Amino acid sequence: MQKVLLVTGGSRGIGAAICRRASKEGYAIALNYVRDEDAAVRVVRECRASGSTCEMFQGDMADENDIERVFAEMDKKLGRLTHLVNNAGITGKSSALDKAAPQTIRAVIDLNVTGAILVARAAAQRMAKRNGGDGGAIVNISSAAATLGSPGEYVWYAASKG
Repeated sequence: MQKVLLVTGGSRGIGAAICRRASKEGYAIALNYVRDEDAAVRVVRECRASGSTCEMFQGDMADENDIERVFAEMDKKLGRLTHLVNNAGITGKSSALDKAAPQTIRAVIDLNVTGAILVARAAAQRMAKRNGGDGGAIVNISSAAATLGSPGEYVWYAASKG
């Protein structure tokens, strides 16, 4: 059975490193990105150079319609998902809490909490044995901010990761 891994936020940083490592471990990789197509293309090339199947899927993981579309495209191109790394996340503009814009707080919670749960739900629908899946694993990436709190910087981000 082919191991199929979705990495949200896979075009940069930790997500890109996870894709690169998974490519060496024999996973077929679904790399999700939202904006930086050039960075996504670079990571896909690196993964393919390791002999791995790697496809990229553009979509905002805070948007339910994008989540559904990305999963449908991934199902067609790579087959049934077996692993998920929920890595996509944002901090928003850094400021003291009393100065934070409500739209910044909402955007962070929408992606880091609601989006992560909706992505995990879509993954579980495919992985669950009761739905014909073979089981699997879901990893949600957190942050040291979850335990440190990030006072005066972005407490909403810390809350979203804890």
